[in-house]
Formats: sequence, C-alpha cells, structure tokens
Amino acid sequence: GAKKEPVLTFKTDLSTPESVFYDDANDVYIVSNINGKPLEADNNGYIAKLSPDGKVATAKWIEGGKNKVTLNAPKGLAVIADTLYVSDIDTVRMFDRKSGAPTGEVKVPGAVFLNDLAATTDGRVVVTDSGLKAGAKGFEPAGTDAVYSIDKAKKLTTIAKGKELGAPNGLYVAGDKTWVVTFGTNELYSLDAKGKKGDVTK
Repeated sequence: GAKKEPVLTFKTDLSTPESVFYDDANDVYIVSNINGKPLEADNNGYIAKLSPDGKVATAKWIEGGKNKVTLNAPKGLAVIADTLYVSDIDTVRMFDRKSGAPTGEVKVPGAVFLNDLAATTDGRVVVTDSGLKAGAKGFEPAGTDAVYSIDKAKKLTTIAKGKELGAPNGLYVAGDKTWVVTFGTNELYSLDAKGKKGDVTK
C-alpha cells in the first residue's frame, strides 16, 4: 500500500523549535531549539535528533553549556560534507555531523538576527541576517538586513546588505541564484552573484 508519512509530535522534548533539517546520511531529523528568547545570549539552546518513525533519538544531541558547546538561540541549519552549520544570533557555529562536537565558528560583525542557512553546490553556506531587534510590541527593524556567504576557508563575504532586503529570512539556492523570502515585506526575490535583487514577487 501507500507509504504513510509519519506524524511527528514531540511536545516534551522541544522548546521553541525553529528549524528542521533532514540529514539523509544518518536518516535523522535535526531540530534547532531556541529554548527561550530568539535574541538572548543565554547559552541554553540545543539541537535534538528525531527519528523518521516519530521517536526522539537524542533529545539534546548538541547542548549549549555542555561539552565546550556555545549555543544561544540556534535557528537555521545546513550541512556540507561532515559539517553541520548552525546560525546563532551573530555567529555561524560548526559541529561534526556525526559526533556533534564543535569544530569552529564564524562571527558575523554587525549581525543581530542570523536566521536561515543554505548550502551551495560549490561548498559555501549562505546565511540571512533578518535585521530584527526586540521592541515594545515585538520585533523592530535594526537596519542590519543582509545576506552573507561563508566559504570552506571560513571567509565571510557580504552578498547583499540594506533595508531593501526587507528582513530576509528563508533561503534556497538554485543555480547561480539565491532565493530569499522576507520576514518584513511579504516578498520572494532572487539575488544574483553580485547581490542584485530580481524576480520580486509579493
């Protein structure tokens, strides 16, 4: 018969789950948990591993404050080869895909709300800064909106920066275009290699 997709519900082991990444090499769902406020550097964020049959494989596989791990408010996830990349407020952190041990980090100067991550075919990761800060009525623009790229040598490059990015959030890389969906302006658009905005759809 038709294969039924599992219904995944983990009410007890997740705390502000932000992103899910399916790790095909290990057949697990990796889930980033903010565990508190999305802008708070409280070192209590964690990453859970869930199995496709709806069970918690490891509730706190990578945990802030344990085993030399710093993890405040983890959001976006991406994998390249043996490295798991995690966006965390103003830093992209790297972990061993198999063991979960920390393997490095890249600070993003001026960033305030690093959000989604996506891997490119040439071995880079792309990351958004949604440029949001805490305000009286929720999030307010901080003006740091940007899309960055990090290469294999951990070199940081700015693809695009500016308020016209509309609080960039979700990312998808296809060919030479990086597709961006915004948090602030209800837009979907592409950025080319030079950071030029195109294909804008409301």
